[in-house]
Amino acid sequence: MSTPPGGGREAALYWLRAAAEQGSAEAMQWLGTAHAAGGTERDEQLAVMWIAKAAALGHPIAKRQLEGLLQGAKPMN
Repeated sequence: MSTPPGGGREAALYWLRAAAEQGSAEAMQWLGTAHAAGGTERDEQLAVMWIAKAAALGHPIAKRQLEGLLQGAKPMN
């Protein structure tokens, strides 16, 4: 990972990604939600990947989101 951006949304996403890559289920869930909602570059595949990883770690919101994604719904908090 490169150095963090100056601030705002880019910095938040940088730190979420760093925490998710280190195994934080909470960060994975938020990062997946950001990718699904377009809070970063909209990417459904990355959204599902991060949400599924968080769900596999037992994150309750991610579990519900994943169920919704598998049924064709948009992820919600």
